[in-house]
Amino acid sequence: MADVDQLKALGWSLCPDTFAHQLTATAYMSHSLHSCPLDALPSGLQETPGLESAYVSAYFAPIETLPCLSATGEFVMIRYDDDRAKSYDFVFAVSDDQRVFYKGPFKKFELHHITFGEPIPIEKLFGNNPIYRSTE
Repeated sequence: MADVDQLKALGWSLCPDTFAHQLTATAYMSHSLHSCPLDALPSGLQETPGLESAYVSAYFAPIETLPCLSATGEFVMIRYDDDRAKSYDFVFAVSDDQRVFYKGPFKKFELHHITFGEPIPIEKLFGNNPIYRSTE
């Protein structure tokens, strides 16, 4: 059984029920991209200044991150800040007792900053985290 305090110490946050349902619903549609309602995000993320949109994508197969936790996909948030867009990559995972957690934001990637007015290639905002990269 997953120890929530141990997972929090490792940077994982427990998803509220509404967001957990939004994320796990996409897990049945591997590698397809879906927009995510902003009001489904955890309250702390909903309050991100300039938040514009969020997207979810599931992995083809789970990635074991810990014996009690398997990453099943990612979500990306995009916000506007002055003359640029900023994107943030997060991983979500399901514990052995079926609770959903997320980790991030990951922002050390080429498209973290995008000049305002340039097209945003949503599909390239995914896979920019060490958990996914460990499978490449």
